[in-house]
Amino acid sequence: MLEKGGDEAKKILTDETQLPKVLADMKQQYEVTRGKTSMAYAVIASQSKHPEYEGKNLQQIAAMRKHGSQSELLRDAANTDSVTMEDQYRAAIAIYLAGGASCVFHSMDEDNVINIMKHPLVSIASDSGVREFNAGQPHPRGYGTNARVLGRYARELKLFSTEEAVRKMTSMPAQAFRLNDRGIIRTGFAADLVVFDPEKVIDKSTFEQPHAYSEGFDFVIVNGKLVIDEGENTGVLPGLPIYGPGFTR
Repeated sequence: MLEKGGDEAKKILTDETQLPKVLADMKQQYEVTRGKTSMAYAVIASQSKHPEYEGKNLQQIAAMRKHGSQSELLRDAANTDSVTMEDQYRAAIAIYLAGGASCVFHSMDEDNVINIMKHPLVSIASDSGVREFNAGQPHPRGYGTNARVLGRYARELKLFSTEEAVRKMTSMPAQAFRLNDRGIIRTGFAADLVVFDPEKVIDKSTFEQPHAYSEGFDFVIVNGKLVIDEGENTGVLPGLPIYGPGFTR
């Protein structure tokens, strides 16, 4: 559908003679190939034209779209009994036509995450963007990735030591991305340091309440300047872009 670009895709999705083919393709992909019986695993994190969708899954949004008024939309998000898979496909298409959305997909298995995470060759990072506090319903990784590794996986589940957790999040990814002056405390390296309490550090962000800062981080130093001082933001902004080996001016 997108092979000729976004504008052509919008024409297809608003053409009643071509839309049935798209819906049939979606049915084949999700119901036949993947065995899905619901699209509730896909949750809207942000959608500028429909902020009432944020925090709702596609099944709930399909139910909301069946009602006319704003109050009914919000009230009937939980009434998903009569929603079909086609209703959910049409909801996804409507969101795309409204400019698309940022989403959270609940499709990973915790046992698999644990098995992968504890392997000595696996490093840990986050692909979250910069978050604006209380804006949208983002994935909790934007606030709690590193604290969760230190608090839940190292301290509580004891998958690895705190030292190994730190290595997985500092020197190991720095080496993988060939950032040659980062990730290790060494003369000549960037003075980026985090001081945390290994007995208290924990993530507080959840899928239901994602806008929550982690606990246990007392000091953060970037390029030798304090940006977090005894848990408080100093307002200092000494950070710079970090370019990898492929960068050319």
